[in-house]
Amino acid sequence: MNLQPVYAVKERLEHTILAGTNLLPEDFRLRRAAEELAPLAAASPVFARIDAGVKQLLQAPAEARASLLLDTLALVDAVLYTQAVTGLDGEASPLPVGGGQYVPLRHSQLQPLLTALSTTGSGRFEVLRSAVDSHSPALGDYRVLSAMVHGLGDPYGEMAELIAHCLMQGGPAVVPLLKAGFDPAGGREMVRRVEILAGLDTDNTWFVTQLDTAQKEVREALIHALGRHSENAPLLRDLVKAEKGRARKAALWSLAQMEDAETVAFWTKEIAKNPQSILYLTSAGSEWAADLTAAQLEALLHTFDGRDGVTPKEQEQLEAVLSAMAGKCSARLLDAWRTLADRLSRLTRLRTADGKALTVSAGTYGTIPLDERAADILLISLAVTADARLRALAGELYAAHGAPWLTPAVSADILAKPADRVFAAYSPCFVRSGLLRRETEQEAQLREQVLSALGHIACTDGRWAFHIWQYDPRSETMRCLSFDIAPPDPRWYALLTDPRVQKPKRVKVSAPHRRGESAYDDFLTQWAAPQTHACCETLGAYFRQRGLQTGDYVGYGRRMRMLGWTEWAGFVPECAKKKGEIVYSTMRDFLQDLDLTPEQLADEVEAVWKLSCSGKLKFALYGKPSGDFEVLIRNLRAGNGWHFD
Repeated sequence: MNLQPVYAVKERLEHTILAGTNLLPEDFRLRRAAEELAPLAAASPVFARIDAGVKQLLQAPAEARASLLLDTLALVDAVLYTQAVTGLDGEASPLPVGGGQYVPLRHSQLQPLLTALSTTGSGRFEVLRSAVDSHSPALGDYRVLSAMVHGLGDPYGEMAELIAHCLMQGGPAVVPLLKAGFDPAGGREMVRRVEILAGLDTDNTWFVTQLDTAQKEVREALIHALGRHSENAPLLRDLVKAEKGRARKAALWSLAQMEDAETVAFWTKEIAKNPQSILYLTSAGSEWAADLTAAQLEALLHTFDGRDGVTPKEQEQLEAVLSAMAGKCSARLLDAWRTLADRLSRLTRLRTADGKALTVSAGTYGTIPLDERAADILLISLAVTADARLRALAGELYAAHGAPWLTPAVSADILAKPADRVFAAYSPCFVRSGLLRRETEQEAQLREQVLSALGHIACTDGRWAFHIWQYDPRSETMRCLSFDIAPPDPRWYALLTDPRVQKPKRVKVSAPHRRGESAYDDFLTQWAAPQTHACCETLGAYFRQRGLQTGDYVGYGRRMRMLGWTEWAGFVPECAKKKGEIVYSTMRDFLQDLDLTPEQLADEVEAVWKLSCSGKLKFALYGKPSGDFEVLIRNLRAGNGWHFD
C-alpha cells in the first residue's frame, strides 16, 4: 500500500501549525494532498476518517479550525505509527563468528555510545564510563564492539585506555575483530590491539607471523607478547642479538619470563657482563632469577665495605637490584635479605658523589631513604609470593633490627593471621596521651610504622583488600596490586578515632606519602565500610567532629553520607560559623542531596541565614536580594523547593 498521500497530508498539517490556521482556505497543497488521499479512503475506514477530517478542516469556520487541526493531525500520526516498518532489501544472513552478537537495544541506548566512540569532543568519556559502571548490555553488541576496535586509536588517551579495558572484558569473542585489518606498521591503535590480544592469551603463531613485517612500537609490543609463551625462548634469544634500542629491551623483558636452561645461562653471562641488566629480572618470579638477584646484591654489598660513599653508577646498580628483588624468594635470597638488614644502618650513612645522604629511586614517587625502600620491597615480595618464608623473615628482621622492618612484619600478619590477633598484637603501639603521660619518640615511630601497614587496607564496595603500589620499570608506571583479606577487627575504629591518640606527622595511604591530619582522614576513609555498624557510628561521629573543626562540611559531609549518617541537625551552620563564610550554591547542592524532611531542610537554611544576619559569617549569594531568604525558607518548609518567590 502506497502511504505517500498520508505522509503528504501530515506534512501540510504540520506546516499549518507553524503558518497559522488563517491561511487554510488558501492552502492548495493541502487540498491536492486530500484529493490524492481519496483512493485510500475508499479502501479503508481508517483512511476514510482521515479524509473526512481533512475535508471538515478545510470547510470549518475560523474559530473551530485549531481544535480540528490538532485532532486530525493526532489521528494521522497514530495511523502512520502503526504502519511503520524497518528493514533492508535482500536475504538475511547470520552475523560473522567472533564479531559480537546482536543485542536488542533502543535507539537511546545505542546511539550515544556509537557517537561517543566515533566522534571527538567533550563528554564522550563520561558516556562510555557510565556504560561500563552500569554494566550496560550494549557493550556486547556487534555494532558497539566494532566501533570500539576503531576507537583504540582515539587521540584522547584515557578514552582509548577505557576502550581497551572494555574489549579485554569481551574475552575471546573480540579476537577476530582485533585481528581483522591489523597493520603491523601501524601506530598506537595497533599497539593496543596487540596488548589486548596478548592479555587474552591468543595463539602464539599469530604474534610470530606478524613480527616479520612489524615496525617500531608495534614490533616492540609483539616482542613483549612473545614472553607469554615458553616456546619462544630460542626466538627471543635471537632477537636480543639482532635487535637494537627499544626492541632489544623488549626482547630482554620477555626473555626474563623463560625457564629453560639455555636462558638461565644467557642471563648469568649477561648480568656478569652488564650488572645493570638485573633490572630486566624485575618481573621474573622464578627461583633462578631470585638466586641471580641475591648474587648481585651480595657482590654489591661487598664493594661498599669500608667505603664512605658511592658512585652514581653504583647507586643505579643498587636501585636496579632492589627493584629486581621484588616478588622473589629463594633460600639464597633470604640470606641476602639478612645480610642487607645487618648492614643497613651502615649503608644509610653512605654519601653520594655530591655529598648527600644515599637515597634510592621509588619510581614516580621520586627518591626515598634506602631503609624505607628496602622495607617496601620486602612488603611487596611477601604479598606477591605469599611465601611463608618471607613472612617469617619480616618478623625475624623486625625482632633483630627493629624499625623500619615493623611495617612489613605487621603487613605479613595482616595477610596471614586472624584479625583479632593482629589487633591484640599491635594496638598497644597506640598510646593514649594525657596530662601525666606523653608519647615517647620511639613510641611515635612504632605507631607510624603500624599505621603505614594499616594504610594499605581499604574497603571498596564491601570488599576488603590489601593494596600495594609497585613501580613497573618496563612500562615506567605505577601499578596497584590487590590482595583480598578478612575485615579488620572492629575495635580499631574506636582506637584510631580516640582524640587522646596522637595523629602522626606522616601517613602512608597505600603507597604515596601524605602529611598532616588530612592524610590521616584519607586513611580512615579507606576503612569506611557502610555495612558495619561499628564503622558507621564511630567513623561517622569522627568525621562530623572533623567537619566542625575545619569548617569543611562538603568534604567531611561526603564521608558521612557514604557511611549512611543521618544526624545532620546543625552540621552545616556550625561548619559555616567555623569557617566564617559560606557560598549559597554550594550549601544548596549539598543540602538537597541529603535525605532531609522539608522541615529539617528549612531549619538548616534558616540557621545559616540567622548567622549571616548577625554578622558571624559572610554569605556569598551571587546577586540574590537578601530579603528573599524569608520567602525561600517558607517555600522549603512547605516542600516547594529552592525558590525565592
